[in-house]
Amino acid sequence: MLTHFIRRAYRRPITSTEVTPYLQFLESHYSTSRDWQTSLLQTMAAIMASPEFLYIREETGELSPHELANRLSYFLWSTMPDEELFQLASTGQLMERETYIAQLKRLLASPRSRAFKESFATQWLSLDQLGTMRPDTKDRQYGIYYSQNLEDAMRQETQLFFNHILEENLSINDFLDADYTFLNQGLANLYQIPHEGDSTLTRVALPSDSVRGGLISQASIHAITSNGVETLPVTRGHWVLHELLGAAPPPPPAEVPALVPDLNGITTVRQQLVKHREDPACMSCHKTLDPPGLVLESFDIIGRHRTHYANGQEIDPSGSFLGTSFNDITGFKRILLQHNDDFAHHLVSQLAEYAKGRTLNRADQQLVDAIIKENQPTQYRFQSLLADLLMSDLIRNR
Repeated sequence: MLTHFIRRAYRRPITSTEVTPYLQFLESHYSTSRDWQTSLLQTMAAIMASPEFLYIREETGELSPHELANRLSYFLWSTMPDEELFQLASTGQLMERETYIAQLKRLLASPRSRAFKESFATQWLSLDQLGTMRPDTKDRQYGIYYSQNLEDAMRQETQLFFNHILEENLSINDFLDADYTFLNQGLANLYQIPHEGDSTLTRVALPSDSVRGGLISQASIHAITSNGVETLPVTRGHWVLHELLGAAPPPPPAEVPALVPDLNGITTVRQQLVKHREDPACMSCHKTLDPPGLVLESFDIIGRHRTHYANGQEIDPSGSFLGTSFNDITGFKRILLQHNDDFAHHLVSQLAEYAKGRTLNRADQQLVDAIIKENQPTQYRFQSLLADLLMSDLIRNR
């Protein structure tokens, strides 16, 4: 029984030499307590305090069959390998190309892969921040947030959107702009989109003139880049650069004062940011931070589209980003699509870091470049990108 338990805990074959110390511990404990159940539980606790249980050991070079089985299983299932994967690793068959491909398909098709979809999407898009800064329950203009249970709907919209693109092997360009989303009646009311439904979210085709479509038009993203009282254009700009393009600017210098909102409503957010950029220490970062942040001012703290602030000031969403001018959110999304290579590179890098548990180095980035080049002709279909990543040395090597 101990041998079987240790094998499961260590996630690999074990030797009798590794079992002996725990067997001796068990017998020693029993000789004192005369209670086999307590002695066995204490021994199992000792096994689970071992570094072999707590950590996945990886050195350098190609992963061994059991190390590869662990990486695949923890990446796609967020748990240890099942018996089939374990046996294929024990016989070495997992290293054979056809067997490996078959196992990738099996792991992805399994209901257990839901753990990857939920966990990766949450970490990549910072969805765990949703609900940490809710609107004031007494503020009537945000009453729909609570009456329609929009927080759960927002999270589900983004998660279902992610799942759909992966499961249907659609282009990751849909993350930047799409002609569909997932709505229930509450979200449809918030978005002012005609919809006949209930509390269940379903795939909905968007009107041709809709400002929705893609991640940056989803309420979950607008909520997590607000503080529950006001929108945060700098935070929103940082979210676009960091989460979509992998080009987050460095933290501001310590001596630079924070942007203080004009509570009297005399100046607009845009005017405040223009003033902020007059400081040379701020200009280099804010010239790329501000345009995406300001275009997202078209959405309030719960993702409702707006053309004016509450004080009546008109919102100006225009700007210039990456050398191209835009007038509104639709034009801005076109620019993102023009730079979909950067987005694809960042997404694959995020997937690789999630799988490997570490930051990619320069050699790793060269492998990412090769995956991107291979998938350019097909416009970066998500499942194909993921499959190529899983087949690459990024996953098969340490």
